[in-house]
Amino acid sequence: MADMIRYSIDVAAKPADVYALAEDPRLGQLFIPARDVAEVIQTGGRVKSFTTKTGKGEFTTHDFPKRWEAEYLWKGYRARYEFRLEPHSDKVTRLMLDVALQPQSFMGRVFASKTRFDLKGRVSERLTAIQKQFSK
Repeated sequence: MADMIRYSIDVAAKPADVYALAEDPRLGQLFIPARDVAEVIQTGGRVKSFTTKTGKGEFTTHDFPKRWEAEYLWKGYRARYEFRLEPHSDKVTRLMLDVALQPQSFMGRVFASKTRFDLKGRVSERLTAIQKQFSK
């Protein structure tokens, strides 16, 4: 059973700029801290997949600059990310992110609430950092 985590923030930037930052796991860090990213594979200028010290991620859908979907797998868990951008005004973009956290093992279910808390905190911090970066 998936545990949905939803975010929505406004960013003072164009959708293409926000998309490029959030898509790259070394920059946006929505999946894991940049120091844990081991490899990023790109095709056609878009990130296709990446590996980290603890897991592997793959982008399943790209619709530049409107949305992307990705899946990140690590021991005991799978997280599906759906990232959407909508122009909110001439200078503001609304960023919406849905994360479906799915425990994949018995121990994953046992620690699901802690993992959800950790994931929610990390993603929330990163979205705030993205928002601040563009408000400079």
